[in-house]
Amino acid sequence: MALTLRNTKGSALTHEELDANFTTLDNKVVAFNTTLDDKITMLDTKVNNNVLENASVLVNFSEVNGKVLYNGTEITGAGSGFGQTAAEILAELPSI
Repeated sequence: MALTLRNTKGSALTHEELDANFTTLDNKVVAFNTTLDDKITMLDTKVNNNVLENASVLVNFSEVNGKVLYNGTEITGAGSGFGQTAAEILAELPSI
C-alpha cells in the first residue's frame, strides 16, 4: 500500500490513514530486515563453505625436516617458493 501524504491529499490525515502509513512503513522495515537476514545467512554459509574447502586442501600440506610436503610428496623447486610466482609454485604441486 502506498503512503498517504498530507500535501498530496490536500488535508489533514485521518487516524486511520496515519495508522495505515505506520503499518506500511513497519511492513517495509520487516521485509527489508528479513531480506537482509537472508542475505547475511547466505553470505555466512558461502564463507563457511569456502573456509571448509580451503581447510580440506590445507590439511594435505605438511612440513617434515624443513621440507614442505603435499600428500606426502615433497614440493621441490629451484627457488623453494622464494622468488617464484604463484603459478610456478602451483605447477609444482602433484596432481590431486
